[in-house]
Parts: sequence; structure tokens; C-alpha cells
Amino acid sequence: MDSECTNLAAVKAFTGEAAADVTDTTNVTAAGALMDSECTNLAAVKAFTGEAAADVTDATNVTAAGALMDSECADVAALKATTGTFLTADQTKLDGIETSADVTDATNVTAAGALMDSECAGLAALKATTGTFLSADESKLDGIEAAADVTDATNVASAGAGMLGVTGAWTLPQRAALLTDNDGSFDLDAKQNFFCTPGTAVALTFANPADGQSGYVKLVNAGAYAHTAHTNTKIHADDLTAIGAAGTFLLGYLSDGTDTWVTVSKALA
Repeated sequence: MDSECTNLAAVKAFTGEAAADVTDTTNVTAAGALMDSECTNLAAVKAFTGEAAADVTDATNVTAAGALMDSECADVAALKATTGTFLTADQTKLDGIETSADVTDATNVTAAGALMDSECAGLAALKATTGTFLSADESKLDGIEAAADVTDATNVASAGAGMLGVTGAWTLPQRAALLTDNDGSFDLDAKQNFFCTPGTAVALTFANPADGQSGYVKLVNAGAYAHTAHTNTKIHADDLTAIGAAGTFLLGYLSDGTDTWVTVSKALA
């Protein structure tokens, strides 16, 4: 009777199965649950203690899983772009590098055994150097006089040579072979002593006379040529006539820088 129902409206609206059975497979499935018989590992399912509504983006869950949240990374883009493996050796190497290490820092450059540009007095010359400067080169330079001058009389003398502008006696090395000159013109810059066999009459001439220079001329007048003398060649007329005869004569000369004075021997052959 309607009067027996405390909630008549609910009774009238009820659509459920009469004598509903919660162990009935149809009812369990309809409820969105699983029957024990549907589980291949029922014990594991029953032992599951996972968090309700577990969230893999939850910081606590991520940290517990040994991972990092994006928010924990100072440069997440760089981290994600990393392709290499950061090893302990890499860390050790980085630990040994100065903070804000600067290869242009004078202390660092010096410690590396290098030079700063500012330390080089002749930087351009140093950069242009193409050869290797060896200890032997240094020893050679150490043995050279500072501001060495090859025109300095002391240096020339110590080298065993003679200065042209310094008065000195003729020595053995300067006694070179006779210079053959058959035209009768004797260059006193070339040699000291001469040999002359003219093929015709010549004018005895002494070119480039030097004050105090003296020497000899061996004159062979095979053709009895009547020789003459240059204006600056001072010879007695009798001597000039004498050497016009056929024969071999020895002419001695002495120059004063302008004129050359000549004496003549008798015919020696």
C-alpha cells in the first residue's frame, strides 16, 4: 500500500534489479569495477598502495623519482640541448680552471711561459722574426764590439788589415805581382809596381798619384820607340832620351799627390 512506503516517490522511481547481487559479473562491470577472475596478478593489485590521483608533474613525485623539475634548472633550454656526457674528469678539469679565467691577463700569460705585448720593446720586429735565435747566435753577438765599425782604424788593424787613409809601410801581403800595362799609363790605385812593353811610342803617365806613393816600372823598349812624358810626369830630358834606345830600363818613381818624379837606370839588358 502507498501508505506503507516512507518514501513513496523514491520507490516509484527505483529502476534497479530485484534482488541485486554485487558479486554478479554484470553488476560489477556495470559499476566500472573488476572481478577477481579478471586480474592475472590479483595479489599485486590488492597490494597496490599508489597515491590516489597520482600526478607525475607534482614536484614531490618528480623528486622522489630522482628527476628534476624544469623550475629547478637555471637554464633549462641549455640543459635540454646538451648532447655530451658530463664526466667526473670534466668536473676535475673545470675545478682546476680559475674563476673568470682570462687568457689576456698578465699573470695568466706569464704563468703559461708567454710574453705580453707590453713586455716587448720591439714588438713589430719580434713578430716579423722568421729565424730561430740559437745560443750560438747569442755567443757570436756577445763577441762583437758594441757599435762595431769596420771603418774604425783599431778594428781594421786588429783584423790584420790596413786603412787606406792611414800612413803605413808596405808589407809582404801588399807586394803583389807586377801589373802589366803596355800603354804607358800607370794607375797607382791599381798597383805599386808595373811591367811595360809598349808596341809604339807612349807618353809616360802616372794616374791617381797619392802623396808619398813610390814604386818601379820595368820598361822594355824593344822597338827603340822615342817615348814622351805627361805634363805631371817629371823626368830629366837626358833620361827620356836614354829610354828611347832599345833595351830594358828600370824607372823609379815618387809621387807627391800631384806630380810624379821619375829616375831612370842605364840599360840593364
